Amino acid sequence: MSVNKSPMINKLGVISSSYHEKFLKSKIQNLRKRRKNKSNPSFSITKEFILKFNQARNPKEKEELLDLARKTILRCKRKLGLKTLGSGKHVHLPTAWTEVIYLAQCKGEIQDEALNMLYASLDHASFDYDHLPTLFFVAESVLYRLCCDALQKTYLYSVEIKLIKIGYLVFLRLFIYFLHGHLGSFKQHLFRLQPYLYALCFSGDSYHKYPNIFSNVQFILKTMEIIYKRELLSGSIFSPVENKKSHKNIDSDMEHLQLNQGGYEVNHLLWHCVAAWSCVQKNSPQLNKVLEHLISHKVQLQKKCWLDSILALLVLGEAAKLNMACLKALMELMKDFLSSIMSVQNQEEGCKVEDISWAWNVVYMYITILAEICLYATTSNLRKTAFIGFCVCKSSQKDILLMSKSEEPPELKEASILGLLEYFSSKISDNCK
Repeated sequence: MSVNKSPMINKLGVISSSYHEKFLKSKIQNLRKRRKNKSNPSFSITKEFILKFNQARNPKEKEELLDLARKTILRCKRKLGLKTLGSGKHVHLPTAWTEVIYLAQCKGEIQDEALNMLYASLDHASFDYDHLPTLFFVAESVLYRLCCDALQKTYLYSVEIKLIKIGYLVFLRLFIYFLHGHLGSFKQHLFRLQPYLYALCFSGDSYHKYPNIFSNVQFILKTMEIIYKRELLSGSIFSPVENKKSHKNIDSDMEHLQLNQGGYEVNHLLWHCVAAWSCVQKNSPQLNKVLEHLISHKVQLQKKCWLDSILALLVLGEAAKLNMACLKALMELMKDFLSSIMSVQNQEEGCKVEDISWAWNVVYMYITILAEICLYATTSNLRKTAFIGFCVCKSSQKDILLMSKSEEPPELKEASILGLLEYFSSKISDNCK
């Protein structure tokens, strides 16, 4: 009896291994093609969404848009890597910075949250050449908001303060890239910032009442003045007509620029501060010698090139959050600096009284650095020392509150928070007599 063998139908779907491999490969290729063909938008927040969000009147529509914005905030936090100091496979800073700066145009709680996130990210993110186009975009966005929106207000408001602080961090980063010679191919981006910087340089009067904000604005203008002089050679943030007039308010330290080949010449104090920071990071035994050389260059802090002085204090301040010897050197530098600028007799020859205004940019920055050490230093001893100093005098509080008219005002003993409070309180008391 013949047997007809019908073809086997594999109802369980089991196939040969060779065909299985081919099948999987084809599936993977199809999936990749689909992903490439998907037209996902670069950013979920568009101009249309911003207008709709800010103009919404219907409560239900408002809640829906707010919910969408909150979800975007959460995605941005992940892309920024706020919990991982900007590191991780899920982090993409250029994308996140761009999306956050768009979110910051949505009024209310979303705006505040977006600006806070952007500030935190710029404060701790690492440096990468690929970040530069986005940094210029953020810089232009911040300057636009300040010049076209904030400056039209008759008072200083919280969003403006946040924008200026973000601007300070952005332009600090741009200046560091400039020191490394990375801005040569970004001349067009620099030209785009020029009209906004020109407008900002005439807004100084509106910030004089707020010294810390004013110093941030001055920092932005000074860094860009130097960058324009170097990268654009004959360029300036000022128009030719107003150039001389503007330079009366913003001092020029162009003697530190070598416009031919050398680039920007960094002074010895800044170099030694960087060396001290490096020694702390590597736990090097050479730290004490470096700090000795650093203190020997303290006179450079009193020179008019205050941008170098601020950078030096910033670097040394980071080291002081980790090391007591660096904190001591930082406070010694500022004690000598303050003593010199507060006494006309101890000023350098040829330094006029009205020229001392530049020095307060250094003082305000130092106070900010010292406050950060009080809050974020790695040990309680460092935080305590930054606040009350190395030598605790029991009569300090009495000197501040109960100073008699016949009593001589105390000299600056230490550049700690308490020491500065005592010293400047005595100066205020003298002015009130």
